[in-house]
Amino acid sequence: MKAKHDIPSVNGFDIDPIQLAHDLTMLKLYKSDFEIPEHSDELYELYISQLTPIREEINDRTRFDLFNSNS
Repeated sequence: MKAKHDIPSVNGFDIDPIQLAHDLTMLKLYKSDFEIPEHSDELYELYISQLTPIREEINDRTRFDLFNSNS
């Protein structure tokens, strides 16, 4: 059985915006030249500093009327 976000709908692939932001942030950190800190607090700060602009961009581009049309 496929996960919900693996099955395309009329509007594309359904994925929670928060999950998308997390996945894109992790990919960015993985593919980038950032020096990964050893301490968990510093790593979390780096993660949040990269997550915030990605999350804002997704929120600006998300059409919430698509999510609420079935309610």
